[in-house]
Amino acid sequence: MSKGVQVFVSYRREGGRDIARNVAERLLLKGFNTFFDYDSLRDGKFNEQIYEAIDQCDDFILILSEHALDRCVNADDWVRSEIEYAISKGKHIILLAVEGFIDFPENLPSELSELRTIQYHYLDNRFYDDCFRHLIRDLYALRTRSKLIKILVLFLAVLLLGTIIFWVFLVSGKDKQVTAEVSLLRVPEIETLLECKVG
Repeated sequence: MSKGVQVFVSYRREGGRDIARNVAERLLLKGFNTFFDYDSLRDGKFNEQIYEAIDQCDDFILILSEHALDRCVNADDWVRSEIEYAISKGKHIILLAVEGFIDFPENLPSELSELRTIQYHYLDNRFYDDCFRHLIRDLYALRTRSKLIKILVLFLAVLLLGTIIFWVFLVSGKDKQVTAEVSLLRVPEIETLLECKVG
């Protein structure tokens, strides 16, 4: 598996594999480093590589093919495990519905209930290219917004640090000034004492 995964593609093999492969290949052509387990997995522990890829990704794309979520009632279902892990990691989830998908199953586990709140893209075979261009536009927009947020956070952090340093030097300078003034005030007192002793 390559480093720096940007997009993770999750799918149900029955009914979703070909669509998922096509989506992954198109994303790669557009410059997105995409994880598609059929092509990306190396020899080794399957679950560790899956979780590592989800950890790295920015976007988690779930292919909603017909009956894709039906087996998610089973706690050991891999599609369910991928979705749950992505949700727990706060990944941006994108739903791609394809022909045959009607709606979320009524017995969808509560751990996946967040999916119901996400508006999904519909990949219509008649307008497939247009739908895909819309998806790419959204992905680029998300990255631009994410970069702007990071720049703003960095700017605010630098501004806060600069303000703290300024106040530290300001307070430190005032302390030195007060100390100097106190010292100057004590000089006449010392002179008076010396005069008394001499007298």
